[in-house]
Amino acid sequence: MKKLLFVLAIFASSYLAGSELQKNLTLARKGDAEAQKNIGVYYYKGTGVRQNFKKAVFWFKKSAEQGNSVASFNLGWCYYNGEGCPKNYQEAVKWFQRAAEKGHAGGQNALGACYFSGHGVVKNSEKALFWLEKSANQGNSYAQFNLGKMYTEAVGVAQDYKKGVYWLRKSAEKGNPEGQNGLGKCYNDGLGVEKDHKQAFLWFRRSAAQGYLEALYNLGICYEFGYGTKVDYAKAVNLYRTAAKKGFCKAQYNLGVCLYEGKGTAKNYSLAVRYFREASAKGYDKALYNLALCYYLGHGVNKDFKKAFNLFCRAAAKGHVKAIYNSGYCYFYGHGTSPDYKKAFELYNQAAQKNHVLAMVNLGMCYYYGRGAEKDLEKALFYTRKASEAGEPFAFYNMGFMCEDGKLNGTDYLQAFKYYKAAAEKGNEYAQCRLAYFYLKGLGTEKNSEKAIAWYRKAAENGSLLAGYNLGVLYYQGIEVQKNYQEAIKWMKLVADKKYADAQFAMGLFYGAGDAVDKNHETSVKWFSRAADQGHSEAQYHLGICYKKGIGTPGGEIDRQKAFNYFKKSAKQGNVSAQVELGWCYYNGHGVAPDTSVALDLWQEAAKKGNERAVAALKFCIRQNPDYIGYEIFMQKLENALMRELLRGLFVPVPEKKIFGLPIEI
Repeated sequence: MKKLLFVLAIFASSYLAGSELQKNLTLARKGDAEAQKNIGVYYYKGTGVRQNFKKAVFWFKKSAEQGNSVASFNLGWCYYNGEGCPKNYQEAVKWFQRAAEKGHAGGQNALGACYFSGHGVVKNSEKALFWLEKSANQGNSYAQFNLGKMYTEAVGVAQDYKKGVYWLRKSAEKGNPEGQNGLGKCYNDGLGVEKDHKQAFLWFRRSAAQGYLEALYNLGICYEFGYGTKVDYAKAVNLYRTAAKKGFCKAQYNLGVCLYEGKGTAKNYSLAVRYFREASAKGYDKALYNLALCYYLGHGVNKDFKKAFNLFCRAAAKGHVKAIYNSGYCYFYGHGTSPDYKKAFELYNQAAQKNHVLAMVNLGMCYYYGRGAEKDLEKALFYTRKASEAGEPFAFYNMGFMCEDGKLNGTDYLQAFKYYKAAAEKGNEYAQCRLAYFYLKGLGTEKNSEKAIAWYRKAAENGSLLAGYNLGVLYYQGIEVQKNYQEAIKWMKLVADKKYADAQFAMGLFYGAGDAVDKNHETSVKWFSRAADQGHSEAQYHLGICYKKGIGTPGGEIDRQKAFNYFKKSAKQGNVSAQVELGWCYYNGHGVAPDTSVALDLWQEAAKKGNERAVAALKFCIRQNPDYIGYEIFMQKLENALMRELLRGLFVPVPEKKIFGLPIEI
């Protein structure tokens, strides 16, 4: 609770006609304290005269010095707020004290509030309680509300929800909007009374009808989630909008969420960002977090990892757990900042200690691989298991991996299978893919090709590109399933269209070999190009062959420069066949200046890896008999069988096998 509430007595004064104004002025000049107080009110409110706070203070002081309790309180109010005089808490307390001692309920409430806040006086909870109770017992609804807040929030007194509700009800029944809203919150949360959403809704509605901003917000929540009333998103949005326009940050945030999700209004990311930004300007942690997500995802604003990172950090500094986790993620992967495993680890740890489950998973990953902290398999297991006990699917998956990997207690396929199955049944596509592989190979369970295919299908339907690729491989090869080229092409193209490089390469091979589809070298080159652009070394090598031979290229054109470039890219990644071809480019000066020395180095490197073509090339060079016709015939024999050889031998359904760190939390 940041503050207690005053209410200024002068606002209760009624309008007086001009004749009475003159009458009061005449009496005031003669020293009548009541008339002096009234004249002060006129000047304060601008009733019958031009508003003038200085003159109001002058007349309040005249009256207060004669002992008028209302004037004493009003003068204290002016000093407290710096209206018509310099702000002076000590002077305000002096006049509140005089009013309070004369039994003025508003003065007692104000004095209690000053003792509570330490404004103009040393903080003293006992004295605050003393004066607030005096005021409340006189029926001052603000003092009653203040006492209710103190007891329900345990500020300056021992927490006592029943006493809190008692005073809040007193305040609410007098029509005080703060008291009505406070009582509504007690009913909503079941504090000091039995939880009753209908009663909460009624009190929020009464308070909101008086324009109290927090009540407008709370009533909006009731309509949004159906607490005590029927769900009505449109009404919720209207209430949030009313409070948001008046600067209530929580309403600004909730309105932003409704606009972001299209709940009760048309979806509008840009407008959502506006309200998140307004609430963020007031330091509201949830708004800072959502604004960060908008910048991270590029929703309603241009994608900007740096701004997202800074906003995550600001929200994290306020204790927002998801923001702490996401800040760690940004540090881990260098999103919007320089990669820093140590800081990532510290933030994951901080969030994990606050029971953030995804942070536990990533903390376990850090310990497992020694990222940001010393490798510690026991701690990795501890945090991963803790996350799995909370039901997190990725934690089940990682537990399965640890059991399979066996670095801690030896490989245990049976336990790994159980964890993968638990994660798979919770919809984790990585676990579904891994479980399919276990069924395919009979690891930790009986071999069952039907279940393997079924789980690959589920994983693929859940978005696993690897599962779709593996289905394509299984149907093409007829591995544990009847060979079906149509199904193979269907799955392979599905994931290839989603930019899965292995599948794009496979599509290139399909069209190049003409087994599963009609042979079409031009289409083959297109697929090889897509995979090569993603850095797929085999695709780069094959594309090099196509440009070297003029196979599937525009107009069948041979382009030695492009061939050289693709061989070079592939060879750089360690592709042995590409190293051999690159060697011939250097030897013959195709796409590059001739350099026998470089050619020999490349062939020797490939020969050390057991490549027979590299050995043949070395022998050819050593004999110094550049029989190009013989070489071409030799190479042609090898390359004619290459497509089919790759389709037979290189397509092995490889499941994802690694311990996972989780992505940014949305």
